[in-house]
Amino acid sequence: MRKIILLGLFIILLIIPIVLSQPPLQVFIGDTKGLEIRSTLFPAIRVNNNFEFAFHVFNKSDGFPMTNETTTCYFHLFNNTGDHVTIISNKDIEFERGLDFVVSVTAGNFSETGDYNYLFQCNTTIVGGFLSYFFKVTPTGQDITSSQGLVSIGLIMSIIFLAFMFCYYGHKFSEIKDLFPIALFFMFISLFLGVYVLHMGYIFTRDILYPLAGEGAQFKMYLGIMWGLMAVAFVSMLFLIIKTLKEALKKRDLEIHGEDYDPKTKTYK
Repeated sequence: MRKIILLGLFIILLIIPIVLSQPPLQVFIGDTKGLEIRSTLFPAIRVNNNFEFAFHVFNKSDGFPMTNETTTCYFHLFNNTGDHVTIISNKDIEFERGLDFVVSVTAGNFSETGDYNYLFQCNTTIVGGFLSYFFKVTPTGQDITSSQGLVSIGLIMSIIFLAFMFCYYGHKFSEIKDLFPIALFFMFISLFLGVYVLHMGYIFTRDILYPLAGEGAQFKMYLGIMWGLMAVAFVSMLFLIIKTLKEALKKRDLEIHGEDYDPKTKTYK
């Protein structure tokens, strides 16, 4: 039990660096002259989904909004490996509500999770400017913060520990005749927690660990350790539960048929 607890703490220490991600960065170029570009800042979008980016473009010297009649814009998208996956030219950028430059990006450009970056560049015949922004593509469309990641890790480890405690004391109580109903109850709680922690592990991997770690060797190492630990815990709990139930059936047969009865052969000695 002590070795398992130490292993859990070791895994937490390993995973902490990958959940401490940097926040996105918005950059504006220009001094008192040029174009200033504003857009809604979103931390993440859902993988394999279409997405619309809306931009407002202003003349920096007087704050006057620019239109597609006086301003030419281009949208560049870079994927999680840094590849330049798409360029959307001015003719494909919609101008809506007299203010919004709207860029529609198809789902195929967001086919993989990870860190993405766009560059929206605009210019008139005299001045220009651009906006660069980093965001994440995740399975859920939500950006998981470091605190959420650590809480999730701690929750899973706590449930594993709690399931072991119920299983351990359930096995101990099964040796005491008067406490057998409690032992059986503890075993079922342990089994329920074991199934629940497997489900939590899947959710954790899909929504937190996978988006934060990526698909490299580091991700595979963390994923293998976490699932390996949960598999060992689950199999161990099943073994103790089955062993406890067998012992309970054996004791019941001895109480019914007497001490000379052999439960294995179903005969008397």
